[in-house]
Amino acid sequence: MRGAAGGGTAINLGYSSATGFSVSITGAYELGGANSRAALSGITIGITDAPSVDALLGQSVEYSRSVGKVVVTGIASSGYEGISVTIPVISSKSSIQIPGASAASVTNTSAIIQWEQNRGVSFLKDQPTGGGK
Repeated sequence: MRGAAGGGTAINLGYSSATGFSVSITGAYELGGANSRAALSGITIGITDAPSVDALLGQSVEYSRSVGKVVVTGIASSGYEGISVTIPVISSKSSIQIPGASAASVTNTSAIIQWEQNRGVSFLKDQPTGGGK
């Protein structure tokens, strides 16, 4: 494994019967190790069991594996678990991934702006309100 670093920006949408609707724009950076994985630029779609977008903040652990033309990632933290699929952007020169390659990383996520139906708006937040699951 060799060192790897990355990051990105995401738009997150959430709903639960307990907390209502929530929306956030987040930024994340990750540090980890890669096994024959090149850089990947693309569109990621994921789903988690987080009760609101607030639970996505802070630290999580991710394991990614290249499957054909996409990368599948499992995500876990103290507040949620999830899975995502990244589809490479064809026009990007950095969207090369090697089939079967894998990576593990620790990701830190912060909200640039966040709105929760039961709490209102917050800015530049890096930790969830309350505990995990």
